[in-house]
Amino acid sequence: DGSTITAFAGTHADGTPTPGSTVTLRISSPDAARAAYVMAASFAPSPGFVWRGRHIPLLVHPLIPLSLITPSIFEGFTGALDPSGEAYPRLHLPPGTGGIRIFLAVLVMKGATIHAVSKPFGLTIRAPE
Repeated sequence: DGSTITAFAGTHADGTPTPGSTVTLRISSPDAARAAYVMAASFAPSPGFVWRGRHIPLLVHPLIPLSLITPSIFEGFTGALDPSGEAYPRLHLPPGTGGIRIFLAVLVMKGATIHAVSKPFGLTIRAPE
């Protein structure tokens, strides 16, 4: 759909985040400058679900609404893209979260219409050594 998610800060040297760290994510949807976006998290990408006629690649799980209402962990998971069609939400990983894998997906909205849905982005949190 033209929207992507990448993690580019707050990761361990091998690219994995660690408990207690903050991961900065990059949402990019160049053809949707200033559009609204919603990012959500789940523990699996499939089978996903359909919302407003579009497939959302996240397993229906209580983590989805939690990721939308807990800004102390899921900072900036809703908002508006900047003039270049980007946003930088942050994931604050609490202690004790090592060894789990989460999946993120973003919806970009133009008005009440879903403009784009990203592919799922998997993020493994490094277990303590």
